[in-house]
Amino acid sequence: MRNLLKLILLVTAIAIGLTSCEETNNNGPVVYYADFVSCRVQPNEPLSFEHILRNDQGSVMLYPNPSIEASVYNGQRILLQYYVNRTNDDNSLEITPLQLVPARHDTIIAATADTLAAYPNHPLRINTIWRTGSYINFDMALEYYNLPHRLDLFSNPEQAPGDTLDIILRHDRNGDAVGYWTAAYASFYIPNLASYKAVRVYANISNNMQENIVVNIQD
Repeated sequence: MRNLLKLILLVTAIAIGLTSCEETNNNGPVVYYADFVSCRVQPNEPLSFEHILRNDQGSVMLYPNPSIEASVYNGQRILLQYYVNRTNDDNSLEITPLQLVPARHDTIIAATADTLAAYPNHPLRINTIWRTGSYINFDMALEYYNLPHRLDLFSNPEQAPGDTLDIILRHDRNGDAVGYWTAAYASFYIPNLASYKAVRVYANISNNMQENIVVNIQD
């Protein structure tokens, strides 16, 4: 019988994918990982995960052993906390999942001036931005109290030709009361992302003096 691993909803986390930590037991050090992964759900097949690596390094398949069940759909981006049991001959990994957390993820939205004018632009803090394949990922903080927030990524309707992609990140507090700066993470799919050398992110960034942040995503 498959082990049933409950999908855990954390209001303080939208997604994450960049950390590992180490603990020690009687058998030596144990390394735990927390990575963005894409769920792979196929009929009559156990649930697996695709870990898309940074930039253009490809991906690695993660196979839980024993197999697990969770309420996810094919392609869903989540935070997976796990440790590695074994590396297989095909470079896939056999893992033990520890926790599954739903991620805020979507495809970039084609913006219009009217769309942007109607969307709130509440402040956020950006710590790190990085690319994994065609996904742009954010480590940030939102001032959260107890209500769900909205977070969307838009293309710039005034995009100029060049090697830098302009994107607009918008945050809507959605009526939430003033609270505490809380860790939040997101992963957005941009179909042509790998064709650019950098992204320029426009947002209401409270911890940055500029109206945008430029991040190199290729050499």
